Amino acid sequence: MVTVPAPAASLAAPARTAEVLRSPCEGPGDPQRRATSPDGRTSVFVVVDGTRQDETTLGPEPHEDLCMARGSGPPTVLVAGRGTDADPPERILASFQDLLFAPDGATLFFTTSAWVTSRAAHAVQIDGGKESYLFDGRVVSPITRGPHAGMYLAAHFRLDPDHPVDSPKYRGRIETWSVVTRAGKAIRRVSDAEAEKLR
Repeated sequence: MVTVPAPAASLAAPARTAEVLRSPCEGPGDPQRRATSPDGRTSVFVVVDGTRQDETTLGPEPHEDLCMARGSGPPTVLVAGRGTDADPPERILASFQDLLFAPDGATLFFTTSAWVTSRAAHAVQIDGGKESYLFDGRVVSPITRGPHAGMYLAAHFRLDPDHPVDSPKYRGRIETWSVVTRAGKAIRRVSDAEAEKLR
């Protein structure tokens, strides 16, 4: 029998150190883009990764993720940013803004880059992370009283609906207001004065 000696220690392959992947939510959050649930237990914030870019209708923008922290656990990605030339504007998830929790804390509303003339309003379920596009514009605030309590005041940019183009009073593209359901369905348009009362 021939005995084959074990390789010398100096010839052995060096041990490989396990690669540690950094969570996207470990980066610094944007202090101007944060929201806390009504019960104070959940916070969401935007983390920017300047080493990556996403394509939007406004051109390339730094990659962003919408992160969530609950209790003492580590933060996790609630909505991962994305954007390519093939995506329709309402499905691009970049430049997160206007973070707003529903009163029950179960849903977060936010906006993203979309069209040159308007942002896109989205909603995401805190439990499960189901995200959906709602409408062009933004969710401004929940309506807490009156016949539309439980719905939301929404803002949109529209061509002046009150004056014809050839009228001296025509205002071009202006901010308009509507009452929408939690699913993003517009119930009716409201005036500037009524919107101010609903805010």
